[in-house]
Amino acid sequence: MSTAQSDALDHEELVLAALPGPDVVIQLLSEHDRRRANPAAGLCWWFQSSESADGPTLLVGVRGEVGALEWFDGAEAAAPVAGTNATRVDYFTRWGHHNDLPPGVELPIERIYAALSEFMTTEQRPACVVWGPLSA
Repeated sequence: MSTAQSDALDHEELVLAALPGPDVVIQLLSEHDRRRANPAAGLCWWFQSSESADGPTLLVGVRGEVGALEWFDGAEAAAPVAGTNATRVDYFTRWGHHNDLPPGVELPIERIYAALSEFMTTEQRPACVVWGPLSA
């Protein structure tokens, strides 16, 4: 893997056009997940279709066998309907910024990776996940 690819996740907010393909990004997410210092907390990033603050954005978190998703597009905030976490869960950026994610945002990691791959390909809200309102 090239240095540019291994550095691809060095920021909290990632514009899709600046990233390698979905397979490489998923491999990098998996590597970061394996190096997590706190096994109870996850790591997260914001994948953006453009640099616009209102552009489609997918929050993606990794935490072992599960991960987290949140969708934002300037008009709507959404979370998976079938999220598995019943309580709030801690996710952190690589730079240590805390994100206290609400109940219902976690899914099995394979579904997280499928949603990210779809978003990176279509730049639209992933249809492989059923979405509902994001709870506070």
